[in-house]
Amino acid sequence: MGQRSELRPVRISRQAKLLLATLVAIKILIAVGGVFFARHGQLSRRDYEHNYHHHRLIDRYANPANINFVELWVTSDAQWYLAIAEDGYPTREQLNNRGQSRGPKLIANTDTRLKYAFFPLWPITIRAAQSVIRDWNAAAYFAANLISVAALMLLYRLLAQKMSQQAAIWSVVLLATWPFAMFLHVPFTESLFLFLSVLTFHACAKRRWWLAAIWVGLGLVTRPNGLALAIVPPLALAVDLCRDRAQPWRRVGSLLFGAMLAAIPLGLFLWHNAVRTGDAFYFSRVIEWWGYNGGGHLQNLYKNTYGKLLEFPTLPGHGFHRSKIDFLVLVLAGLLLALGVRRLSPTEWAYSAAIIVIPLLTKNDLMSFSRYALMAWPLVTVPVGLIRPALRSWTFAVMAVVFFALQLWCVHEFVNWHWVA
Repeated sequence: MGQRSELRPVRISRQAKLLLATLVAIKILIAVGGVFFARHGQLSRRDYEHNYHHHRLIDRYANPANINFVELWVTSDAQWYLAIAEDGYPTREQLNNRGQSRGPKLIANTDTRLKYAFFPLWPITIRAAQSVIRDWNAAAYFAANLISVAALMLLYRLLAQKMSQQAAIWSVVLLATWPFAMFLHVPFTESLFLFLSVLTFHACAKRRWWLAAIWVGLGLVTRPNGLALAIVPPLALAVDLCRDRAQPWRRVGSLLFGAMLAAIPLGLFLWHNAVRTGDAFYFSRVIEWWGYNGGGHLQNLYKNTYGKLLEFPTLPGHGFHRSKIDFLVLVLAGLLLALGVRRLSPTEWAYSAAIIVIPLLTKNDLMSFSRYALMAWPLVTVPVGLIRPALRSWTFAVMAVVFFALQLWCVHEFVNWHWVA
């Protein structure tokens, strides 16, 4: 029989406490920065009025001097999630296409079918938080921030079981200060999906295959590209069986049992689609209508890679559907994937590759790619592993400061309703 490998326990060390304090300090600086940028910046009224993402009008639209803290962060997609949390998905009788009204387009007065492009677990989470925090905006904001802190600390614990504590801490710091990690502070799905992703890897490391499958099931109803998470438990189990062939059927059976449980959330969402619209896969038709798989998977891949390379000189710095930044993030992710072949576990590498490739295949442009790539968190450990321990402190401290300065720029754009990701 093979030797069962156990993860070494990780104590809550002084370094872990320092990391927690650092993450909280980042949250506070982002919050203060958001208020400052709102007071001293200018709301993009044109972008606000032409944006579909309005559950209700913000106070700043009518009175620019009226800054509501929690309202600052409920921008773009967050408005859809709040609308679903409060009112649910529309029935077939409520589906409409009333056209574009003058001024801001309220969700209730435009394409309510677009709600089905947003998956239900995050709205359910917001609704649960609102039962404690009565204000909807505050509930969404604090839920996102508490979950993201929990996710990052759990990620530190996971990484510290295979790396040095110093390397694990720097990996988490670099991820938390990455410019588009701004979405870990706002009521988007990033915080929740990161949490579920890390829980999945943690369960696999503990050989709790049924639990890993359940986390995957919840990830599948968090966001469409949550499909990347589905490859993690079976691949991790295959790697584990290659190392230790003891009781293989018991482990496979545990995974299959978990997979049956994992199918329940998605099955309930399909059933809900069928009851409300008469079509169990109505959500997929709405997603496709909204620009996914517009020209076929291979054509999308070509357009988003080599096609964007040819277009690069004419692309704007950062824009809605065309962006130099999104393409540069893709190049960086590809480079880290190449460097990570020997530095990441097969499961970490495959998960990261899936997170990167799925939007390239299913979308006809790179819109929001910088945000999607944030979930490929194993890639952040690659540069940490490349730098000698003696050089890490000052090298990564400088990187973290530069990253965080760029993250503050993203916050400035976000709270003033400019396009970020």
